[in-house]
Amino acid sequence: MKTHPPTHFESKILKARSLHAKRYYNRALDAYRETLFPEDDKPRYQFVYAKHLKDDDQFKPADSLFTQLHDRYPSNPVFSYQLGLTKAEQGSKSVDIFYLKALQQDPNHQAAAYALAKYYFKIHSFKYHHQLTKVYSMLKDFESAESHAQLSIGLKDTSLDQKRFTLALARSCKTN
Repeated sequence: MKTHPPTHFESKILKARSLHAKRYYNRALDAYRETLFPEDDKPRYQFVYAKHLKDDDQFKPADSLFTQLHDRYPSNPVFSYQLGLTKAEQGSKSVDIFYLKALQQDPNHQAAAYALAKYYFKIHSFKYHHQLTKVYSMLKDFESAESHAQLSIGLKDTSLDQKRFTLALARSCKTN
């Protein structure tokens, strides 16, 4: 079997990965930046680099890279979710858009469902308790789903239909 020597790009990526594995995080980030700067479309490695930036609390460059990936690959739920996480770290008020998009693209994206529920709870947006009920139901956390349905009713949601919907959803979740 004939093997081919790694390309210049591959050897640079290997070096960056090696530096990160050895916990030389700053040097690894520099190596990723140097390697990916001239490359236009390497989503796998751009994603890894963006996650490393986020892990290193460099949220602005991570946000920029995740935004680029999200724009280029709008149907990728992982990119939507990671962009939401990065925006949340920066205090953005619209992170739910990205979590919801990830859930629309992949209804089984557990991390996005959890992040969305956590976000709604954090902002005390009581009008969203019925949505939290849905999220917890998707996660099969029926006790939390029922408690949010009760909160929604206790906070006097604006419509009787909404109350009926929330109660019905909580009850159906409990029986499933």
